[in-house]
Parts: sequence; C-alpha cells; structure tokens
Amino acid sequence: MYQLLTDSCCDLPYQTLHDHHVDFVSMHFTIDGQEYEDDLGEDKYDINAFYQQLKQNVMPTTTQVNIGQFVDFFTPYVEAKTPILYIGFSSGLSGTFDSATQAKAILLEKHPDAQIYLIDTLAACAGEGQFVLDAIDKRDAGMPIAELAQWLTDHRLHYRMWFTVDKLDFLYHGGRVSRTSAALGTMLNIKPVMDVDTAGKLRVVRKVRARKR
Repeated sequence: MYQLLTDSCCDLPYQTLHDHHVDFVSMHFTIDGQEYEDDLGEDKYDINAFYQQLKQNVMPTTTQVNIGQFVDFFTPYVEAKTPILYIGFSSGLSGTFDSATQAKAILLEKHPDAQIYLIDTLAACAGEGQFVLDAIDKRDAGMPIAELAQWLTDHRLHYRMWFTVDKLDFLYHGGRVSRTSAALGTMLNIKPVMDVDTAGKLRVVRKVRARKR
C-alpha cells in the first residue's frame, strides 16, 4: 500500500481528493497584505470571493512551497514506512518541485530506506489534475508504485493543455508579457491562445482578436 500526494495547483475539489485518499500540500497567496492558504475549497477560503476580487482588479501574489513545508508534509508517511508518490506542479512554472526534490534528499539522509517518488508533471491546473485522476485509477486497479511512477513519467508529454485568459493584466503581473504588450493587446482586444510546452512552460501559440473568435 502506498500514498498518493499532490499540491493545490492540481485544482481538483478538496472533496475529490479526500474521497480518493490523496493528500495535498497547499500553496499560499497574499491579497491586500493578508496571507491565505489554498485549501481547494475545504473550508478556510471562499474561492468565489477570490475570483470576484480578480474581476475587481485586485492582484494576488503567490509563494512556492518551501523545503521545510515539504519535509513536514512527507515526514509522517516516511516515519510510518509508507511509500509515497508526489505528483507535482510544473518545474517550468515554479521552484516548488525543486523544493520537493531537496526535501526528499534531506529525508533520505535520515531514512535511507524510504520510498519517495517525485513526478514533475510539467503541467498545472487541469493538466496536473488529470495526472492525479489517472494515478488514482491506476493505483485502485492495483498498479505498483514504481510502475505507476514510471508510467506517469513516460506519458507526461501526452497531456496537452490549451487555454486563453480574460485579461492580459494577469500575464503582465505574472511576468509573461511586457507592460507595453499588455496595454496594446488590451486596447486591440487581443486574446492569446496558449499552451504548456514540453519544458512545462507557458507558450503563446497564436493571437486572435476577440474572445468569440
């Protein structure tokens, strides 16, 4: 028996993860000087209020999960000698996966026999969430942890994520486009069609005018 783990960037509902016995580590974000924990809708934060604030041009800042948080997250399973498989947010978009990797090294120094598998999904949001759902199905079908880790690694480039954004301001504040490009694109009603490339980074595939198009 082993434990599936992920982070809140998978964007699956809390109840889905709870029902399927998947634990997750929360990302943190700050709005108007107040720090919040992304609990995927469990009970600590109103996600509808969050999106309403975005529509009112309130811009959050985010922080990656640090090494200490991952050590704390993994430790109970390691000490219980439960093998763990962490399905993580793209290393191309955040340093979070690197934190998990360093936490693994720290724990293996103290627990050299621990089984800790880390999967860099090269994905986020719905893409990462689909990874988790597929891992649940294969775990429940009896796939061993090492085989599942290899399957996820071998198939991660088979997942494709396409999207657009409502406002270019979000891409500007996230460092994806310049202030000038964001302002000009907004004025011309440009909607970039984007995907996640093979390095797990955001990429503009094409630009179209108007959301309907």
